[in-house]
Amino acid sequence: MALWVVRAGRHGEREGTALRESCVLVGFHELGDLSSINEREQLRPILEEALPDRSPGAIASYVGQLWTFKARIQVDDLVALPLHGTAAIAFGRVTGVYQYEGAAPPDARHRRPVEWIRDDVPRTAFDQDLLFSLGGASTVFQVRRNDAETRIRAMMSGVSAPSPPATGDDSVEPPEPTVDVAEYGRDQI
Repeated sequence: MALWVVRAGRHGEREGTALRESCVLVGFHELGDLSSINEREQLRPILEEALPDRSPGAIASYVGQLWTFKARIQVDDLVALPLHGTAAIAFGRVTGVYQYEGAAPPDARHRRPVEWIRDDVPRTAFDQDLLFSLGGASTVFQVRRNDAETRIRAMMSGVSAPSPPATGDDSVEPPEPTVDVAEYGRDQI
C-alpha cells in the first residue's frame, strides 16, 4: 500500500466535487477517456496533440501524473487531499480503478472512487516533516519519506502519529516533488 497526494485544482476548485462525490479527480478537460491506455508512453502523443502549446518538460510531467493516477494508484491505497479553503487535509482510501465520467463537468471527468475517512484533519496535527512531504506542487504524487504512510494511517485510526524515524542520512530516498511554497508558508503560519 502507498500514500498519494491528489490535488483538486490549482486553487482547490474541484475539492467540493471530490468530497461530495467520494472521489479524487484530475482536470485535463482536453482529454477523453483514458481507460484503454495500457502503457505509460501511450499518453505522450495524446497529451502532445491535446496540449500543443505545452513544453516537452510539462508534457513529461503530465504523462507521469496521469499514469500514476490511472495505473499506479491501487485499491486500498491512502490518498490525501490538501484543502485550499481551510487549513485542513482530507484523507481517504481508494476503493476503485480509474473511471471516466463523460456526463460530469469537463474538469471532473477523470476520477478514482474514494471512501473519505476524514475530511477535516487540521494541518497543525502534523509534524513539520509530514507537512513538507504533503506540500509538493504536483497534482498527483506519492509520499514516501519519513514513514509518512504508517504515521498517517496511525493518525486516521485515532492513535497519535509516531515521531519521524531517526534515519540520519536519507539521501538514498527518491526526491520528493517540488514544494508548493505558498502552501508551505500557510502551513507555517
